[in-house]
Amino acid sequence: MTLLFNVIVIGLVILIGYWWANQGFLSALLHLACVVVAGAITLAIWEPLTTAILGGGFFDNYIWGIVLLGCFAIILAVTRALSDRIVPGNLHLPNWANMTFGFVCGALAGIITTGILIIGGGFFQTADAFLYPGWGRDRDARAVIEREPKPWLPVAKWTIDFYEYTSLGSLYPNISNAPLAQQYPNLDRQASLIRDSYDEGKGQLSLAPEGADVVDAFLLDAVNNSGMPDFNDPGIQVALQSMVEILRSQGVPRNQIRVIESMMSDPNTASANFGQLPPELIAMLGQITGAASNKRFFGKPRNGERTFIVIMSFGPEAIDFGEQLTLSQAQVRLICQDTDLGPHTKAEVLFPYGWGQSVRTAPFANFIFDSQTYYMTSVPGREAATIALSFILPNNLNPEFIQVRGTRYSLDQFKTNQSGTFPVLSEFAVGTKINNAFKPSAPVGPGFGAPPTM
Repeated sequence: MTLLFNVIVIGLVILIGYWWANQGFLSALLHLACVVVAGAITLAIWEPLTTAILGGGFFDNYIWGIVLLGCFAIILAVTRALSDRIVPGNLHLPNWANMTFGFVCGALAGIITTGILIIGGGFFQTADAFLYPGWGRDRDARAVIEREPKPWLPVAKWTIDFYEYTSLGSLYPNISNAPLAQQYPNLDRQASLIRDSYDEGKGQLSLAPEGADVVDAFLLDAVNNSGMPDFNDPGIQVALQSMVEILRSQGVPRNQIRVIESMMSDPNTASANFGQLPPELIAMLGQITGAASNKRFFGKPRNGERTFIVIMSFGPEAIDFGEQLTLSQAQVRLICQDTDLGPHTKAEVLFPYGWGQSVRTAPFANFIFDSQTYYMTSVPGREAATIALSFILPNNLNPEFIQVRGTRYSLDQFKTNQSGTFPVLSEFAVGTKINNAFKPSAPVGPGFGAPPTM
């Protein structure tokens, strides 16, 4: 099928180029202009129009592609009709000029048209056998790669590269200030990655905006990992009070309990008093706040990197066909702006390193994406789920959106007003936040203990 796909793509580009070469250079040039305009308008209205239509039903698995292709066809037809009325005549040029320059313009129009057709078709829930393989996860799910065999003529990539480049330049949207390169980067890749779902692409490919919500977003302190919590944090204060009650019930010496009480009453002296606690009490405090159990989830950032954590809640609209939520690593993207390169540059895309979720046997269990067979899930039979996503974030990137199955959610509300950056928390504070997020829906009962596998 890949061979046939490549032959069809090349044939379409040549056929469109030859057709317009025979219509004359001016007609081919006008058609190219119409195609460029139609593609630009389509990409500008496609996402908001699609998210407004999404309703959580079965048809949503096709709506991204249908809206993209439908808008392009309608807008192209309208612009072609207008151009025919505005320029009813043609230029009489030598045949060699019409055939040469007309073919070039027609072929360029064919590349954009075919590229949009491939991207739109990529958003349909269908097997890769009917399309080219496109982009997906490698064997260890550590990277997103272009799978073999690659297309002979990468018209989808050329199309998006063109519109991303012009969205930051001549086609920059002055009204919305939301260029394609920053709002929806790598659209050609997304058209393949969104199909990387559970059970060989049979999982849900879309998400209605009301189907999920961002609960919290913050950075993990990459420097202060000494094991000492932030005693000014209200969550840590609650954890300390719980610890004191447990210690009293266990008959721990009063002098050790006084050390903890003094840290609660005067957090400024915590640094000096923390060292007086015996190792077993320090370990106990770590367990209470959840820091010890989240080490795997935090990842291993290198120099110049930190862990960025996003906690999201998913409602009944996100559940796959009314049964169970399943999300692959490739269906979640963090869209970031590179602060070193300035505001008028293309956004960077990151995929999650790991995730945490409730399971039947525990309120919170954490996993990392080290296998293609691992998926974020809900506990079977439940209509809602909370997922904590972790990303390894370079220091020069500032997250702007998180995108789940194509639907974008802004992260601006979690930034501090003064600096516009995300709060940086200690491991203990992160553990407390995760515990608070997952406690209300703590599951009970035997059974589920790992993500589903293919």
